[in-house]
Amino acid sequence: MRLLVSWVRDFVDVTASPDAIAETLAVRGFEVATIEPAPAGVRPPWAQGADGPDAVIDFEVTANRPDCLSVVGFAREIATAFELPFRTPVPAAPPSTDALTGTPVDVRIEDTEQCPRYAAAVADVRAATSPTWMTARLLAAGVRPISPFVDITNYVLMELGHPMHAFDVATLRGVTRCVYAMPDVHEGYGFPVGGVAATRASDGVISPGGVGYDINCGVRLLISDLDESAVRPHLAALVHELSRSIPSGTGRGGRLSLSDADLDRVLAEGCRYLLERELAVPEDLETIEAGGALVRADPGAVSSRAKMRGRDQLGTLGSGNHFIEVQTVEDVIDPAAARVYGVERGRIAVLIHTGSRGLGHQVCTDYVRLMDKVMPQYGITLPDRELACAPFASPEGQRQQDRWSHGRHAEDQERGRRPSEPYTNVQQGVKQCVSRIS
Repeated sequence: MRLLVSWVRDFVDVTASPDAIAETLAVRGFEVATIEPAPAGVRPPWAQGADGPDAVIDFEVTANRPDCLSVVGFAREIATAFELPFRTPVPAAPPSTDALTGTPVDVRIEDTEQCPRYAAAVADVRAATSPTWMTARLLAAGVRPISPFVDITNYVLMELGHPMHAFDVATLRGVTRCVYAMPDVHEGYGFPVGGVAATRASDGVISPGGVGYDINCGVRLLISDLDESAVRPHLAALVHELSRSIPSGTGRGGRLSLSDADLDRVLAEGCRYLLERELAVPEDLETIEAGGALVRADPGAVSSRAKMRGRDQLGTLGSGNHFIEVQTVEDVIDPAAARVYGVERGRIAVLIHTGSRGLGHQVCTDYVRLMDKVMPQYGITLPDRELACAPFASPEGQRQQDRWSHGRHAEDQERGRRPSEPYTNVQQGVKQCVSRIS
């Protein structure tokens, strides 16, 4: 999320420099991608917050912190970090109902369980020009001003984090049927997290923000042959051993050193290259989509900065909502399926959640910027810069497809193994930890 420091000061009187704010929040798990100069004219005439140096800080916000996908959310975080009071936004009085017209609005609710109520009204609002400070703030946040009606919606979205941008996704070319919002939908980049859309390959577009920043972030469940009774007496020591063995946290590097040529082979060949290096076993390939390698992967489509950010992160866990968790199977719902996977009640399982980390974030950032530059030549205008896209069949669209493939490979390596052994051997690692502490 691109955070304008002066916008934050509407809610908390922080006088620290942008560098100090970025460093403080990085310690709290918000990775900093860039710090850029703030544009002119971003301070509204009614602003009463503290004055100070301004900048736009681009933070990586992980999925477990949707509360910080807004200016107000970051203002609360900054207020606690710097021990400052937070000014709660006070909404203005709603307009009189006399301003509403009698024009009927047709609202159809297709699923009353997921959406029990949806209301709409039409007001007599005339077109005008958005104030300069509003358009400047939106541009700083990466949102292209469109019109007063769209700008107000996007301004509320950026300031308060209300997930209204499922409607923005519907403006993408070639969207089939509807844009869907899952029950857990919340603020995201361009697409809301929990938003789903499909575009036609023939005349549709590909959007890096729709693919995501943490490419292919997901989980893998490992089943051990240990029972809860054997592990519970040693659980605290076991967790300590796992946390000591597996690098985790913001910016934490792994134990695998890769040359430029090695990294390119990881991006092109995926887990198959790790098998050659004896860092994986054949069974790994059987449980990874497409055998751990997608044919479209092209390391040349990855920037040097993206490679630099991902070079030392293979085999690490990351931060935010990434985790390794020791679990117990409490109940079996489908016995037939459970037998296939070796799942039994009382059995110890290990759940791994990670993604492509800095590499995935950077390649998405790179291609959002590329798409943003080329959209005019394809006649594409969108309400949100994070939706930047290009026709799927265009050269830029095909390059985006290639980079998505190698981002998948990087994620497969991180989720697929530990730094010095395959993740499928975590079961053995758990056994070894238990044997050492028992």
